[in-house]
Amino acid sequence: MASRTGRGWSGYCPTCAGTGALAEGELAALERQVYAALLRRRCREARALPAAERAEAVRALDRFWARLPARLRREPELVLAWLDALAALGRPERAARRMARFLARRWDGRLAARYAALPGGDSLKRVKQLEGWLAEHPDDPDLLEALAALCARCELWGKARDYYERALALRPAPATWLALGRLLEARGEAQAACERYREGLRAAVES
Repeated sequence: MASRTGRGWSGYCPTCAGTGALAEGELAALERQVYAALLRRRCREARALPAAERAEAVRALDRFWARLPARLRREPELVLAWLDALAALGRPERAARRMARFLARRWDGRLAARYAALPGGDSLKRVKQLEGWLAEHPDDPDLLEALAALCARCELWGKARDYYERALALRPAPATWLALGRLLEARGEAQAACERYREGLRAAVES
């Protein structure tokens, strides 16, 4: 795998690369899909590794990532797959730092949501980081939903409710209605929770 990655995309698809069999945009999309699939496979394999083998697996993952073309290392989908694999190998804090650095250069709400969901670490510190990003991206529903869920885990109930409601104003997704309903139910607001559940059902039927 390493030698092919070093040669670039043509090592995986010599029949397509450079022959005109695919349009340039189609080839670029296929390239991203293949490398993302390889990284996701590494993530799945990482979860089954014994602890004694994870340090070497982290080094192998780093080598794989370093050999990717620079333009692919800037793709959010690939960054996400890489950092998922890193977290699965028991390095969630390192993954969080890398995510934060990437997001400082190029914003992606999906990656911010994954940052919020990473295990371990200082959750309150992550809340502050997410709120800092929210000041710059106030209308990102992925960020708002992730921040709401993280605040709920930190038992910051008022903030969690506010962020869920702001997310729903932008994107009334059934899952977000359900999450808000569960939050209200846990806080003893049964009637309000039922209203949110009904809204979630309505959104699911209409979607």
